[in-house]
Amino acid sequence: MTRARELGTLRHLVGRFVGALWPGGPSVGEETWALDFLLPGERALWRRMSGPDRRHAIGVARDALVLLEQGVPAYRCAGQAANVGGRGAVAGGRARGPGDPGGGGAVSPTKGVGGGSNDHVSGSGGMVVEQAGVSARAVVAGALLHDVGKVESGFGTLARAVVTGLALVVGRERIGGPDEAVARWPGWRGRVQRYFHHDRIGGELLRRAGSDPLTVAWAEQHHLPADRWTVDRRVAEALKAADGD
Repeated sequence: MTRARELGTLRHLVGRFVGALWPGGPSVGEETWALDFLLPGERALWRRMSGPDRRHAIGVARDALVLLEQGVPAYRCAGQAANVGGRGAVAGGRARGPGDPGGGGAVSPTKGVGGGSNDHVSGSGGMVVEQAGVSARAVVAGALLHDVGKVESGFGTLARAVVTGLALVVGRERIGGPDEAVARWPGWRGRVQRYFHHDRIGGELLRRAGSDPLTVAWAEQHHLPADRWTVDRRVAEALKAADGD
């Protein structure tokens, strides 16, 4: 696996950095939309995420729904998400609402038992989710919380840019250490480790929060090659492409 593949495409990383320069979070409407898909324990994790991370996550969730609605197989390349609205369902960094042109109107959440939400995905997107035998709520939650493990590093935009740049030059394992080294070192080195192993950490946080197995799995697997995914391939391709990673 190349370094660029491990860390995400350069275009994705630059886009995340530029987007993070504005520290504000989602609008009230966007925040409400996202919270409707999260279980109580997931909401607590969501609120720990930074404003830019929450904005990005909502864009990923919206775009994943667009990809599922339009048919994932034609868009297996992550870079092609923009061709179906991929960041095109996001206007000026703001994920469009169900009533906006091109917005993510494929899901209509309704309150479920215990404060969670049940949902209905229409059209071909609904067929993909139904055929995969998974919860549409869990798919959206997976998109919203796939990077939640990053909260454990405590890094802001500048620190993320520095350590990511170093990893691109000298290699992720040399900077962040192997998987088994997570949390081995205290201080700054430990924070770097937690940042680069946010996928593993995020999965554990979600597992403790009582998340659906799909939501947990995607947090753990979103940086893995496709042949190591356990999430339904069609759903995973939509989530991956929507992330632009």
